Amino acid sequence: MGAYVPRTPSTFDNFIAVYAVMLPIYIVGWPLNLSIAITFARHPSLQQTKLDELMASLSMLCLFWCSQRVILDLIFLAANPMWLNLMDSVITALVLVAQFGLNLLLAMERMFVVRMWPDEKTSKYYWSVGTAMIGIGVSCLGCIPYVVFTLPTADLDATTWSLISVYILPIWFVLSGVAIISLYTSTFFYSRRRLKELINTADTSAQRRRTRLERVIFLNCVLMAASLFLCYIPRAIFEFTWLGDSTSLDSNVSKGLQAIPDVSPSLEVLLTPALIFYFRRDVRRLVFKKQDTVQSSESGGSDGNEGSQVVLELTVVKSLSLGKVEDIDSSIYE
Repeated sequence: MGAYVPRTPSTFDNFIAVYAVMLPIYIVGWPLNLSIAITFARHPSLQQTKLDELMASLSMLCLFWCSQRVILDLIFLAANPMWLNLMDSVITALVLVAQFGLNLLLAMERMFVVRMWPDEKTSKYYWSVGTAMIGIGVSCLGCIPYVVFTLPTADLDATTWSLISVYILPIWFVLSGVAIISLYTSTFFYSRRRLKELINTADTSAQRRRTRLERVIFLNCVLMAASLFLCYIPRAIFEFTWLGDSTSLDSNVSKGLQAIPDVSPSLEVLLTPALIFYFRRDVRRLVFKKQDTVQSSESGGSDGNEGSQVVLELTVVKSLSLGKVEDIDSSIYE
């Protein structure tokens, strides 16, 4: 099978972007995601819900992505066979499909928890997303033997891989992205309405508490949705606008513009652990050795009806915070 020239500043247009920016990002992301994965593995009590399991899965996926990218980018400095380029493209596509799929499942589960839907009602949605992910994954893997055995000297763009990368993957990204935005929007408005029902009083302090809780819910929804699109919107803009036509641009300008959408997806391996540390104080404390064991969740506050009211409010917010009850800012209830 054919080969490309090993990567050097003169033979690889994105050499600086890959080796001066992206590779350091993956190197930094590797220990962050490894520490989170080890923490989840050592403390099974951290994975009590589907939300917890999805978080752990996202961290494991980022760990795999960091490892794959660091290894392959270093190999490409010495050798650049075509088959390895194909494997790189397929693995990257599979990682991105899983990344969007897991974020979609996370948004779905949050909505299910807030609405208190039983597993019997939600299982069909999980099966649908899982089936779509498997189908796309099989399509990506299916192009490997086609290229290896049928077109041993063909360029990647002349194979069925181009059909997958041009049509199937963008459709999946667009559909899952729209679904994620819709789910978080629906969850926010439902949670807001639920809080108004729970705190239906003219009491000034209660109204102020409801406003603060709504801000917590809104911020969490925005953070989870925006973090994903912050990484991939630049790539989408580049692919679907005139910016993707490098022939009409000065070569230096073209290289600079191409570096942005190439680098932005790599930020996912940093944003994922950052969000986990933000939403899960217990994980953050264990990773940074501020505590040695998982502390049990206990809701503070007043007894009686007021305590029950606080628990109901926290149930709504907890489903969006991905954390424990004690992770909610106590100042809300002061």
